This record gives sequence, structure tokens and C-alpha cells, in this order.
Amino acid sequence: MSMNALVALVAEEGGHEALPMPPLSYGLIALVLFALLLGVTWTFRNNHQKHVPPAEGHGHGESGAVERHH
Repeated sequence: MSMNALVALVAEEGGHEALPMPPLSYGLIALVLFALLLGVTWTFRNNHQKHVPPAEGHGHGESGAVERHH
């Protein structure tokens, strides 16, 4: 059986079901969801820097070693 005949046979046997909404709607819904996720990500930008105490800074001394405060 050739490849074209196999593809035609599979295409005939598979039932064609209509989509519940137009194909363009799926793309628009995905676009809106990604925009919402971008908005959530943008809301929390630079959030780490708001919670670092000023005394700790980057945590490096003059030698470059991490200083430990007890």
C-alpha cells in the first residue's frame, strides 16, 4: 500500500467533528491569556530589590567574601 493510499484511508475513517467555536477564537483567547500572564509578571518586576535590607546590600565585603552576621 502506498503512502498516499494510507493517508487517504486514514482520512476517510477519521470522523470530522466541528469545533465548538471558530478557529480564530482559539488564537484570540490564547493572546488574551498570554497578555494577562505578561501583566502579572510585569507587576512583580524588581520585587526582590524591595525586600533586601539596606545593611546587607550585596553581601560582599572588601575581600569579596560573604560576611556572616550573628
